[in-house]
Amino acid sequence: MPHNHKNKPSSNHTLTRDDLARAVYDRFDDLSFATARRLVDSILEEMLASLASGKTMKLHKFGAFVVRNKNERIGRNLRTGEAALVKPKKVVVFKASPNLKAAVNGALRRRLVSNIAEVGPEKAAD
Repeated sequence: MPHNHKNKPSSNHTLTRDDLARAVYDRFDDLSFATARRLVDSILEEMLASLASGKTMKLHKFGAFVVRNKNERIGRNLRTGEAALVKPKKVVVFKASPNLKAAVNGALRRRLVSNIAEVGPEKAAD
């Protein structure tokens, strides 16, 4: 039987590294929390190393993390309004898979339907 941890994140909670480790720990009887934490840390370190080397990282049914190059450009100093040179840099972008988009939108739809059921259709329109 899996571990049963009472401090599960709420729906508005930011998911943390510890939350991920707790989820792994809760699913496997023979795994200590320390081992679950090391497992999560190892995965995140591997992801970081992959992205730092410029590789695209694809997670099936979840999405892809892609490293993109941003060229040098002219920007604006927000305080003075003067033109300022913005140096080239690399950024990481995330592209959600269709499955992730559907799951997120399905959750949003369920939450909206739940809210309408709680307050009634007249108040939900406000």
